[in-house]
Amino acid sequence: LLDRALDHTTVGAIMRTHFDKVPADISADTFIADYVLRSRQQTWPIEAKEGDLGFLTIDSLPSERDPQRLKAMRIIDYMTPLNEANALTPSTNARTAQRLILQGRDPLPVLDRGRVVGLVDQLDILRWFDHLARTRDSTR
Repeated sequence: LLDRALDHTTVGAIMRTHFDKVPADISADTFIADYVLRSRQQTWPIEAKEGDLGFLTIDSLPSERDPQRLKAMRIIDYMTPLNEANALTPSTNARTAQRLILQGRDPLPVLDRGRVVGLVDQLDILRWFDHLARTRDSTR
């Protein structure tokens, strides 16, 4: 049932569009203190004046615990560049996103003209499907 529903929708309908972007020039300690510890977000687009450069997950950073080293580490050195990302577009079929997520590529950035416009993960798909099921149930 989920597969059939995903076949008839796009990533644009299910992606999350409210998320924080992180400035490219911050240190790892600032990233952890200001973003990781203050949000449930798991993937952060990295932005600079010229546009979005890539994205970062907490798992992308080395497991460093020394505060001085964390201050010296720049997040831009650990990001995945957008051109290397398993990125989607808003018009990508949602079932394609589901397949990538099931292969362990979760969450996925959604790009439009080189900008990160959304993020999608398994929870986003399940939330969308739950909404779809509730909407259909209420019309019966």
